[in-house]
Amino acid sequence: MTPFYRAMHEVLERPGYDILTGRAIDYQQVIIEAFGRAILNLLERINLATPHEPTYNPETITFIFVIATALLLLATSIGVTYMILKRRGQKAAQEMSSISTLFDDIARKRFTLSDLLEDARKYAENGRFRDAVRHLYIAVLVALHDKKTIKVDKYKTNDQLARELALASPLLSEPFIAIVDVFHQTWFGKKGLEEEQYQHFAAVAEEILLYGK
Repeated sequence: MTPFYRAMHEVLERPGYDILTGRAIDYQQVIIEAFGRAILNLLERINLATPHEPTYNPETITFIFVIATALLLLATSIGVTYMILKRRGQKAAQEMSSISTLFDDIARKRFTLSDLLEDARKYAENGRFRDAVRHLYIAVLVALHDKKTIKVDKYKTNDQLARELALASPLLSEPFIAIVDVFHQTWFGKKGLEEEQYQHFAAVAEEILLYGK
């Protein structure tokens, strides 16, 4: 890939481009529009419900207070929602960056299959199943890449690799997706893993590693 096309590819992979083309949701814009609609709706109710007398009365003051409180609560809830969505977006971006670096290391053959399998075995023996999952997941990618079943590079995602694998070797598609799901849950989601669960994961990984031998 030439420097120009590599740079173009990096631009196209940015979240801002996804939002521009409609492939991703601009949560900030959605929240602003929802807040604006809510305010307009409340203002319309004020116009309809506020008494028409030129002087203020207790009912008017109470009504305005209730509306102001509702607007404040609405703004607070929208703000909290935005912060949660923003943090999720930042977490997803960090995961994508980590995966991109990992895929680049695989493409440049910085991992050896034998070392990865040995490390996974040692981690599992010591009860460090999260680390064992990571090394087995990488081992599966390295094996598939070395066999040219899929081509791993830093510009791809697991979803793209899964689609490639489904075309190249449909029988491996389901176990590969299972491997990816467990890796994401344990490594990025930091979900605990029991020995029995790891043994099931290792069996699925072995199914992929032994395929075609």
